Amino acid sequence: MGSLHIFKVSVLNRWKSTLIWSLSLFGMAILFAALFQSFSSEIDKLADSYPESLQAFVGDINAAATPAGWLGIELYSLMVPFSLAIIGAGFGSSALGKEEDSGTLELLLASPVSRERILFEKALAIGLVLAVVAMSVWLGVAIGTLLFSFDVSLVDTFWATAMSWILGMFFAFVTLAVQAMSGRRSLALGVGSALLAATYMLDVVSKLLESLDFLKYFSPFYYSSPPTVLLEGINIANFVGLVLAVGVLYFIAHIFFNKRDTGV
Repeated sequence: MGSLHIFKVSVLNRWKSTLIWSLSLFGMAILFAALFQSFSSEIDKLADSYPESLQAFVGDINAAATPAGWLGIELYSLMVPFSLAIIGAGFGSSALGKEEDSGTLELLLASPVSRERILFEKALAIGLVLAVVAMSVWLGVAIGTLLFSFDVSLVDTFWATAMSWILGMFFAFVTLAVQAMSGRRSLALGVGSALLAATYMLDVVSKLLESLDFLKYFSPFYYSSPPTVLLEGINIANFVGLVLAVGVLYFIAHIFFNKRDTGV
């Protein structure tokens, strides 16, 4: 096989869904940049009507009076990180799982390509697909600053996007690791989806109940927190921590995929 053939095929097999996600989020980024001026004067009234429990889900409404806070509420609190987490969990479970279900994994393993190489190129494809979707959001915001009166730091927006990307990578590698261990695509997707929902709720509950504030430390959403990055800048320690977590998950996938009997 040629250089990075598995990587190229994996990316090309997902080009339609990648394009749809990218164009959708790109359009949403431009739309929210355009809407800021129309809604900024109404933020204070809106904040008064929002219950505190709802703000635990979407963030501090008062912060939306600034472009950075507006992006944090409208795009980066739920839409962008959840989109990337969902894409990541789906791709991670199918990167090897789809090959196993269709029987093409046996052909790959019978070829002169090592399991390490297969896993590496699959992981590389996941990273690229998530990066393309993530950067479409940043590009949409950048164009929004040119077209409208929307003064937001593109550096902080880049890092908020990078935090959303690494969050997507975390859930992608969770499902990749479970798939590598079990050989069951449905189990991997189920575990990834359950973990996504559970860890998000841990972050929300920690904001609602002061006595349970410690729960946030068990959630990747707390460490990612793109809205906080938009307002305060990047926390390098949090970013590095998530990168290390992704590395550990890849190592787990590597160990179990190499050891598991796939019938070849």
